[in-house]
Amino acid sequence: MCRYASNLLQTEEISMKGIDLNIPRRGMVLSEAKINFFLSKLYEENLIGTEDYVIAKKILNEKRRT
Repeated sequence: MCRYASNLLQTEEISMKGIDLNIPRRGMVLSEAKINFFLSKLYEENLIGTEDYVIAKKILNEKRRT
């Protein structure tokens, strides 16, 4: 793993041509981290309920596996 991958809020995965390797790009944010942050803020501000939060997290986990 690249040394920049330790901080997920400052990395974004980019594909290298010809190999199946994702290398984080410094200064970018993973879309997964953005979504998790956005969901947690919505939940903290009571803009979404517990059920909606849990459903959204399950959907994210399913998409991550595929």
